[in-house]
Amino acid sequence: MDLLALGSIITLKKDNENTKLMVVTRGAITNVNGEEGFFDYAAVIYPVGIVDNQLYFFNNEDIGKIIFKGFSDEDDKELTSKLLSRMENGQVMRHSVNDVEHQEDLSILLDKKERQE
Repeated sequence: MDLLALGSIITLKKDNENTKLMVVTRGAITNVNGEEGFFDYAAVIYPVGIVDNQLYFFNNEDIGKIIFKGFSDEDDKELTSKLLSRMENGQVMRHSVNDVEHQEDLSILLDKKERQE
């Protein structure tokens, strides 16, 4: 599996490729239905950015179209390699967007976590 670089612009299949999202993190650990796990990516709406602390979580297989690939250099490649190793070792469960009833539920996870801390 390959991961897109930060700053990549994509659309999601589930959204019929209507909304552009910009990748802002990879390997995002979240809590879904009481279980800790990760998504390949978290993104914000492009070109607006983060609004009301909303992040959208998804995996490679959810991407409908890659519009733009973000910047990647040796530092990014090294980090991506380490991140992929951690993601693939199975210590943390990989979530699926199908685990969450509505995409809106995925976008509110950041708010819920901040309130609990």
